[in-house]
Amino acid sequence: MKRNFRLTKARDFTHIKKEGRTRHHKFVVLVFIPNNMEYSRAAFVASKSVGNAVIRNLVKRRMKACIANSWNDVKPGWDMVFYAKATAA
Repeated sequence: MKRNFRLTKARDFTHIKKEGRTRHHKFVVLVFIPNNMEYSRAAFVASKSVGNAVIRNLVKRRMKACIANSWNDVKPGWDMVFYAKATAA
């Protein structure tokens, strides 16, 4: 993903977690909120409960690949945070 499509600031994460809507899946929790921009942004998070550093990075790479394949289908104007569950490993 290009840099301007990524969420990197801690204040963005806290705002999305506090104000955003949540959807649960077997492997991922998605938290999203409108951002009033011309493009959507995303972040991928894997906590230590997912596994060691190698496993966490593998899970994040796989999530990024899944989203990159369908990024053109995502409507502009959304901030999304994908939290990996332990079952994603």
